[in-house]
Amino acid sequence: MTQGNATSNDTVQPMSPVFMKAMQNNHIGGLVGASPMMSPAQTGSRTASLGGFVGAVQQLQSNLDEHPLDYAWGPIERMIGLGGVQKVTAGKVGKFSAEAREEAARKLIGNHKNLIKDICNPRPTLNIDGRELTQNELRRVSPALSQYVDEGLREAARLLIGRGQPTVLHSSPEAMEARAACARYLDFRIQSTPQQRPGREPDMSEQAAAAFKAALVKVGFTAWEPLHNLLSEGVAEAPETSGVAARHSTAARLEAAETVLGNHFNLLQDICNPRPGLNIIAIPLTQTELVRVSPQHAGHVDEGLREAVRRLIGRGQPVMLNHSPEAEEARAACARYLDFRIQSKPDQKPGRKPDMSEEAAAALKAVLVEVGFSSWEPIYKMIGMGASADVSGAAMGHKKAARLEAAQKVVGNHFNLLQDICNPRPNLNIIAVPLTQTELVRVNPQHAAHVDAQLREAVRRLLGRGEIGKLSQDPAAFEARAACAKYLDTRIQSKPAQKPGRKPDMSEPAAAAFKAVLVELAGGGVDLAWCDPAGVKALALAKGLEDLAAQIKSSGEITAHQAELFSGALTEVAGAAAGERQRPSVMQRRPSQSRIAPPSAPTTPPPSASKSSKACAIM
Repeated sequence: MTQGNATSNDTVQPMSPVFMKAMQNNHIGGLVGASPMMSPAQTGSRTASLGGFVGAVQQLQSNLDEHPLDYAWGPIERMIGLGGVQKVTAGKVGKFSAEAREEAARKLIGNHKNLIKDICNPRPTLNIDGRELTQNELRRVSPALSQYVDEGLREAARLLIGRGQPTVLHSSPEAMEARAACARYLDFRIQSTPQQRPGREPDMSEQAAAAFKAALVKVGFTAWEPLHNLLSEGVAEAPETSGVAARHSTAARLEAAETVLGNHFNLLQDICNPRPGLNIIAIPLTQTELVRVSPQHAGHVDEGLREAVRRLIGRGQPVMLNHSPEAEEARAACARYLDFRIQSKPDQKPGRKPDMSEEAAAALKAVLVEVGFSSWEPIYKMIGMGASADVSGAAMGHKKAARLEAAQKVVGNHFNLLQDICNPRPNLNIIAVPLTQTELVRVNPQHAAHVDAQLREAVRRLLGRGEIGKLSQDPAAFEARAACAKYLDTRIQSKPAQKPGRKPDMSEPAAAAFKAVLVELAGGGVDLAWCDPAGVKALALAKGLEDLAAQIKSSGEITAHQAELFSGALTEVAGAAAGERQRPSVMQRRPSQSRIAPPSAPTTPPPSASKSSKACAIM
């Protein structure tokens, strides 16, 4: 290309999209020293040659490619500089005063570079100024996702201003989670009162912070918008609704869905609250015994809540749930936490308004369990096929009918059973009445996932179906399974005399089968001294048979001595079992009120363990 002073070696590189955007935003005129609207006569003295212009263009493109975010904020800066904020604007952000929105917008626009650096700070112990971090419990966003954080902040600024065209946001899962993580982080990070950080000036006023946070939630949680649209059509009637939601009234499902939809962000922040001593409104926690979900898995909890609301409504396409072990455990932990956390009656927390009615709470909790415990779905299918006659291990010493009864009881009540085993409250049971068997040692709720896996595998072995479950070999898992087996050995009621006036959990043969399999699953992590003689002998026989099976597989032979040994062991187990039926059971020797709600018992939401009137309402 040759023209004027430009030579054939002056090659103009293709213009990048960022450069083209800068030209549209009238940046180029100022950068080369002239306005794009000037006449040739006006600009003649400024542009010495086309070659000089080409150099300026290439320098501009280089600057834009190196610092693209600086130029992307140009339209936002001019928007507020030319006319301030709209006095009236739509949506939740529009509910805040123009003064609050303008303060928030100006703070954001004037400090967006440092804000992005802070949100995406990769250093675990130092802040962006090189000083020690003070809120290292908060989860920041990966620097690799900073462009998605930036576009979200620009759209939040535009919403606060109430002008201009919406930013075209990336819709990939990574981008959506980055914007959501940004909102979660800044919800705890922004300081709006001197008390929140003594000695440090607040970032902005309380009203401005509230407006800013509302804009961040709007931008960061666009995945909730289809649910708002679905709810505007009303909830589906029972015949159109599937799963456990169909067992609850339309009114209850509508109330639960509306309550969660109207407050989903605060609910998520409460479930995944990273601060050990403060709740989401920065006052001391009152239910410190409850186990929350790691903020690292907030995205999995959020998708679980969305699917729960969709099922309550009974319309729309199912949310594509992540089925990684981490995601499934996050949704299960969410269900366990909210089972104790939701308030549905005034006397559960005097002075605080309930989150929802008892009927709505029951509907929400049922759907949360369905969504959070999808790992039980293969077990539900197995139970429909009945118990197999071909079983191995500890289950071999028990009749098919007993095994099936035990499996059905556990499957029909597995969530309440798990909550009872891992109940975190020292004085109240899962239906909020005082504990009576306080001497029993329950399992730490931190290890509830290990107990749940044990219960699933116990049912599978009782039925004699499916593939062997992969149980964790972590020492904490062994300890949890041992503690579960020991707890339920005394806890399960199998005869009316053990608790007069209360229906037993299951029959004696079913209880014996269930306990034997639980002990087997506890493996080497359990002291067998407390177990029933028949169970101990059956466990030893099961181990011997496993070794024998391995031998037959490799050699195809069995010796006469081995046949004699196993024949004697079988006779001994049968004799111990017969003697056990005449011996008072452990439960009978320690009669007390049962803490396992029978399958037909209604689940009543528990009250708060604290009487403080400053508890934070989550919905």
